[in-house]
Amino acid sequence: FIPDFAKLTLNISQMMKGKQTFGWSSGGKESFEGIKRAIAKTPVLACPDCSKDFIIYCYATDNTLAAVLTQEDSNEHEIPIAFMSYILKDHELKYTMMEKHAFVV
Repeated sequence: FIPDFAKLTLNISQMMKGKQTFGWSSGGKESFEGIKRAIAKTPVLACPDCSKDFIIYCYATDNTLAAVLTQEDSNEHEIPIAFMSYILKDHELKYTMMEKHAFVV
């Protein structure tokens, strides 16, 4: 799992939309390098413990959504359990920021 995967891959995803000829743009190259860095430092996910509280962080931009689900370990450090990222579809881009945050949850 890679945090902010949708945001990292947005430029590459947009380059592959429609019937255009694929070609590397500077934004695409930058995205690709960012993906490689994220893969190299991806944190290990913990197994959920249903006896503990869950903590969720939600994030929305104009065209992406992201969330992280965490729990505290025995040392009261938050550890990730799951990451979610999503590139909004054309009709979802019209949502208000409040609707986007609700959609993440």
